Amino acid sequence: MNGENNVSIIEVAALADVSTATVSRVLSGKRTKNDDISRRVRKAAQSLNYEANYAASALRSDVTKSYGLLIETVQDTFTAQMVDALEQAANTADRQLILAIGMNRETREERLATLYSRRIDGLIAVARGKGARTGGDESTNGPDDQGIQGHRIADFAASHPDFSVVQISGNAPTLYANWVGMDDSGTIQLAIDHLTARNATSIAFLGDFPNNMLTANMFATFQSTSEITSMYTEPEWSTFGPHTVERGYRDTLGIFSPQSGSGRRPQGLICTSLHVAIGARMALGQLGLSVPEDVKIICITDNRPFTNEELEFTTVSPAYEYMAEETIRLLESRKKSPHWLPAHTMFPPHIVQRASTHAPRFGASDMEQPASRDQ
Repeated sequence: MNGENNVSIIEVAALADVSTATVSRVLSGKRTKNDDISRRVRKAAQSLNYEANYAASALRSDVTKSYGLLIETVQDTFTAQMVDALEQAANTADRQLILAIGMNRETREERLATLYSRRIDGLIAVARGKGARTGGDESTNGPDDQGIQGHRIADFAASHPDFSVVQISGNAPTLYANWVGMDDSGTIQLAIDHLTARNATSIAFLGDFPNNMLTANMFATFQSTSEITSMYTEPEWSTFGPHTVERGYRDTLGIFSPQSGSGRRPQGLICTSLHVAIGARMALGQLGLSVPEDVKIICITDNRPFTNEELEFTTVSPAYEYMAEETIRLLESRKKSPHWLPAHTMFPPHIVQRASTHAPRFGASDMEQPASRDQ
């Protein structure tokens, strides 16, 4: 029985003068040829108002053409943009995503079990963006809950070695799951190169809480890249704390105060969130310093700007589309050719330049050329 008109696949096959197997392959998309046979099948199905029962078909074939997508929240902008990109990549591959949201460990346990019971063909787990992993999440996640990256994704992947699992962002979980993310060391290098090319010769760093490997690696890259590029900095110019406007304001006042340190001041400022950058700009304004003329600000952040204030800041953006396409590719390839070693793929980010670093580069290549005179 199919729908309310009780049309069966046998009737479609008889009208199209093909086998039921051919009808199934054409309507499911497994037969990609657009020839006379395919056209007859689609015409017969349309004339009989027939729609295939894909749920029943999935139960028979053990293939649902769907992937589970486990996230922590839709309020984190990195996650929201990643979900959008994954949806587009899944549509291109003729796959569906089943979304499950788990704000805390217990809920994620339930969602994961539910997804697996839905006979999904693979699992995608998205860790939150850098700006949402620390600083005030204990109210929803608990003090010991590090989110997706601290969850039992590794245990799940290890206990289901024949099941495709891809984690996006966060720490690489296990030897049993694929990992796709952004090159965070490359993020810092890209930011420093961007500031250097815009005449900054000294730099400060307003970082995340130094309680995870990601922050430690980013700060280590900041130190080494500053030294390699001869970008001047001082120990007091690197601070760590929550992603708040107040913190950005307080730390920037301390760094740029005329009474602080050697009397020198940074010409470039790297912030790990837009809120910190807003606070920094407020403090610079109070000190009589202009952005970007006196100080250039760039945000190392996963968050897309939403407000007019945030739209003024240059940011480093992940390669969402490439990460999504690679995630779907890994899930598809695992089904076709299983392998025991997981993939670990990092994509370089790119700069989205806005007013906070808008200044001529070295030389005159970016300067407006004078209009030529007619002879």
